[in-house]
Amino acid sequence: MVKTLLHFTNLSLAAGDVPLLRDLTGSIPRGKMVAIAGASGAGKTTLLRCLSGLNGGFTGSINFLDQPMEQWSARRMASHRSYLPQNEQVSAGWSCLDVVQLGLVPIRDSSLRNALTPAAGDLALIEEVLALTGLSVFSHRLFHTLSGGEKRRILFARALLQNRDIMFLDEPTAFFDPGQALRFWNLLSEIHTKSQSSIVVVTHDLQAILNSFQEVLLLHRGSLMATGDPKKVLTEHGEKAFGVSLSIGEDPSWGCFIKTRGNRHP
Repeated sequence: MVKTLLHFTNLSLAAGDVPLLRDLTGSIPRGKMVAIAGASGAGKTTLLRCLSGLNGGFTGSINFLDQPMEQWSARRMASHRSYLPQNEQVSAGWSCLDVVQLGLVPIRDSSLRNALTPAAGDLALIEEVLALTGLSVFSHRLFHTLSGGEKRRILFARALLQNRDIMFLDEPTAFFDPGQALRFWNLLSEIHTKSQSSIVVVTHDLQAILNSFQEVLLLHRGSLMATGDPKKVLTEHGEKAFGVSLSIGEDPSWGCFIKTRGNRHP
């Protein structure tokens, strides 16, 4: 079995004359929860989209399951990964159930029409995912009537429905209140423990990175500043990456906690 699910070498990307990613080399291990962290504009979403096969135009190489990314068609890649975008526009008339059911398109290699009229077995799977995420009560609500946090949870349920080798999540707890965020990270950890799939998450939640992730890729102005154990990486490089002093402690009952001080620009 391949121990490294995804590897990237000398990965660079620019928008015109503006560099977005600068010569990144690293890997995503199989079966690990990996965070992508860094200040706003560091290149986190750009890297996530490259690794998930959604951004082309880069130089360097990305290998997924020991095969170059350029050998993967969009349909074939979709059969191995699920993706939660940072933003997504959904038609006003769609219910939450409709949105979640769209996750069936790459699973069943089906059309949009077939995804919205699922078989009995697929309906049972959808109901299971909605129950797991605590969203059953929202199934017949119109998606556009939900709060920002509720929309994120529905889109996460759609990604979860696909049950892939690797899940890419872009700021999944955006718009969450503290309670929702804590429940989400606990649920994601439980899902990871059961599935042992790889999960790659862009997040600004440093406390979640410390307590829920095995590895972190820390970006700074488009470069990969450090990678490895979250506590070690944030302790040694957090101040430069975020422009604030970080103090990391640990409580036997509460896990790791983090304090910040200062306002220096990264």
